[in-house]
Amino acid sequence: MPPFVIAQKLDQGTKNPIVARLRLQNFEILQKCRIAEENKEKIQNVFLSSLTPKLLRCSEILEKLRTETDKAAYKPPGPGEGAAHLPQVMRLEPECHNYLYEAKNDLRDLLQILNLLFGTGFDEASEWTMARMPRPSVIEWAAAKFGEQHDYTRYLRQLPGCIEPFIRMRNAVEHPKGPQRRAFRPEFSLRTGWYAHRARLAA
Repeated sequence: MPPFVIAQKLDQGTKNPIVARLRLQNFEILQKCRIAEENKEKIQNVFLSSLTPKLLRCSEILEKLRTETDKAAYKPPGPGEGAAHLPQVMRLEPECHNYLYEAKNDLRDLLQILNLLFGTGFDEASEWTMARMPRPSVIEWAAAKFGEQHDYTRYLRQLPGCIEPFIRMRNAVEHPKGPQRRAFRPEFSLRTGWYAHRARLAA
């Protein structure tokens, strides 16, 4: 009889709110859903193998940049000193690109949950808020299926302000000459000592 192979999927436990919400709480909710057991297993697999690791990676990048930013305090030159040392966060731009990559892919894979629950066929992260002809956006689909006042639709109406900036910024990285081109410039504020990585419309 071949031996069992046990592989650790995550390096975070249920004390992490991302793991708790995306695994334990969602798995409990799934048990109450009136859907095929096969689809329940597929949904659990998406949460376990895709959504949770991607969000954990985003969290790791965010915490790393916060820590390095706190250390990068600006100190003005002392008396008689002709130059000031300008602190910096190393690999700021690549890490921001990695964050956007993981975030967009997480939103794309989250569509698999919607497809399994409602039999839809969405497959691009941008489809949460933008139509991909001839298919409507998820928001438009929900409004047509459930009505504007339904809780699903009202919740989804919040998405443009929440997730669309991440999708647009990542698209700008992937398509620098496209219509959504943006310039990503790490900026340093001497007054506060904080780095800010902001997306601005390219001139």
